[in-house]
Amino acid sequence: MSILAIDVGGTNIKYALVDREDRFFSRGVIPTAIRSLDDFRATIMRIYEPLKEQVEGIAFSMPGIIDAQTGFMYSGGSLSWIHNIAMAGEVSGFLSGVPVSIENDAKAAALAELESCLLYTSPS
Repeated sequence: MSILAIDVGGTNIKYALVDREDRFFSRGVIPTAIRSLDDFRATIMRIYEPLKEQVEGIAFSMPGIIDAQTGFMYSGGSLSWIHNIAMAGEVSGFLSGVPVSIENDAKAAALAELESCLLYTSPS
């Protein structure tokens, strides 16, 4: 089983399946043509449906002010249609309970850099 990693940006949505050994599969990029929560649902479903048998959870990185502990989005940065949405719960709900986590995109990038440094830096 794998995690579906989805990076929602103002221009494109990038996604890939990532297994427990950090190998990437089924990568893709699609334009972020999203103007509403309904558009967002449809876009996520297009990504998820062909991969669903392999997905054990979804990890989002998105712009905006996000409480990563609760999955609540206060704002969506360049995604102006996002205001006060329990986004992790919303996505999990329309995907029949798939576990969902969400993090601010800049924080997610910093966390990835930190993990990379920790993994590939040999002890002194």
